[in-house]
Amino acid sequence: MSALVALCLSTGVLGGLFAVGCVFIGIPAWAGFIAWGCLVQAGGDMPAFNKTVAGNIFGTICGWLAVLAMVSIPVDGNLWVVRGFLAVSLSLVIVILGSQLKPLSLLPAAIYGYAAVFGFLFQSPEARSVDTLLRFGRSNGLLSVIVAMVLGAVVGLVAGKVTAALAHKS
Repeated sequence: MSALVALCLSTGVLGGLFAVGCVFIGIPAWAGFIAWGCLVQAGGDMPAFNKTVAGNIFGTICGWLAVLAMVSIPVDGNLWVVRGFLAVSLSLVIVILGSQLKPLSLLPAAIYGYAAVFGFLFQSPEARSVDTLLRFGRSNGLLSVIVAMVLGAVVGLVAGKVTAALAHKS
């Protein structure tokens, strides 16, 4: 079959299974699809997978720590703006500096992880309470986003292999 049909079949079927599976286990499918897209953008092979997963996890941790700092450091009045600015600015500097290390050199992967954890944590005020941020479970944005992104990258890698196998058989 053509490469396009193979890609449509593998991505459609595996993407649908992934989305439904995420609902059943209670993790954000959208974060997994971000990782999947990152993997494809990076080349779709095993080195791209390794850099995608490492970058996604690193960015997620940095974003989570920024939010934890924002909600843990009390300030008065409008000083929350300064606190937020400093937490985000410093954590993004760490993301950029981390990308100088070979395993973290896929900078977009870290930025995607950073953005995904912010997306998760800013869906509701309860998600960014200190208690929830430090709780072990699906309500913890750090854990949920990392699991979703790793699984999304795995499914993306499998989809690439299935696509290649289907296209090769024609």
